[in-house]
Amino acid sequence: MERFRQAGALTALALLVAAPGARADVSFPPSPSPAPAASASPAASASPALAGSQLAMALAREWITRIQHRNVDRSELTPQFSATLTNADIAQMASYLPPGDPTSFVVTGHVMPGDGTTVYLYTVTWPSGAVFFNLGVTADGKISAAFFRPR
Repeated sequence: MERFRQAGALTALALLVAAPGARADVSFPPSPSPAPAASASPAASASPALAGSQLAMALAREWITRIQHRNVDRSELTPQFSATLTNADIAQMASYLPPGDPTSFVVTGHVMPGDGTTVYLYTVTWPSGAVFFNLGVTADGKISAAFFRPR
């Protein structure tokens, strides 16, 4: 049952990305975060899941900045996402984001639909507002989906 719920939520996410202007309230169940291994070098000893989420966090922060400035590098996107993402979509996403750097960037979970993609879920906060942000990342590090919703 959980797998069907996740698949339905990801389908809704894909439709939101593919249908400019579409809006829906999509929620995902949070996943427990893996605990980092104790060592002098956390990056070297972190589990693959943690290392993946740390890389995804850096990518998500970069993506928010790129969207704010409407400066998207399409080479970072999957061909399918690049083909459906219009400049109007980018402008609409930018309209959800307050200016400046976020004051808080929290991973709230992730979903793995089984196709090699991981959808990371974030709550991003600025002094003047916050958004829920979902970012789909393929196994090879390409962005396959992005969704912002005002909090």
